[in-house]
Amino acid sequence: MPYQLAALLAATAWACSSLIAAEPVRRLGGPRWCRIRMLWVCAMLTAWATLKGGWASIDTGDLGLLALSGMVGIFVGDAGLFIAMSRIGPRRTSVLFTTNTPMAALGGVFLFHESFTAWSLIGATLTVLGVMLAINFGSGRGIPSDVYERIDGRLRVGVTWATVGAVGQAAGVLAAKPILDAGADTIAVAATRALLATAAMWAVYRPTDRLVRSDTSAQDPAATVSRRLVRRRPHGRRHGTPRLSPRPPPDTSPQRGSALACACRSGGRRTRPERNAT
Repeated sequence: MPYQLAALLAATAWACSSLIAAEPVRRLGGPRWCRIRMLWVCAMLTAWATLKGGWASIDTGDLGLLALSGMVGIFVGDAGLFIAMSRIGPRRTSVLFTTNTPMAALGGVFLFHESFTAWSLIGATLTVLGVMLAINFGSGRGIPSDVYERIDGRLRVGVTWATVGAVGQAAGVLAAKPILDAGADTIAVAATRALLATAAMWAVYRPTDRLVRSDTSAQDPAATVSRRLVRRRPHGRRHGTPRLSPRPPPDTSPQRGSALACACRSGGRRTRPERNAT
């Protein structure tokens, strides 16, 4: 498969997965969604690498770089991007995600002394700018409360998480590049990175969940309003509920008690008083 076609398929898959994950990632939270997602990714990549027979291409000495690549690229990169998606939506996250391509290209130039022709550099720059313009202005009629456009929390917090994710993705690719250049199988490399990163995600799931608002009530505006309305006051009454007048105490006077006793003896029937025959 040509590398250009593989890159196009990867971009298409990321765009489709962002649209699919827009609603559940807001409900579950970025770290929790990423952990569950990586379980399926590990299962598929492990089965593919086993059927392909690519595990033999990885040496034990490559595990250090693969662990670094997985920690930075998946543990930090994917988690940061999905946290950003849960806060600012898939469209704005994708805008910032496109910056990982020039970051990786510049890293290749400085770390591995790669070179680009002038036309390649111009073409890559125009492609990134075109994608960013299309995402920025392609959905001008979005509804603020829509799941794809809604902003939960501060915008700068979501932008920061998306930038962290993009940097992590670029650094993860650069860390795995020497192993791929040595002839290791790409599927086996991807499976090893996914397995190591997923194990780290589940090992520290409690601290990562505390970084974001992962509960549904914190990310659903309607649930937030409902929670504020039913918040208890110091006297035990909830907001939005009317104060009821106290029920009057029952009448326990002797006259009332004797009247009830007579009614019970007469079977509940009312009797008229007899008139004098005079």
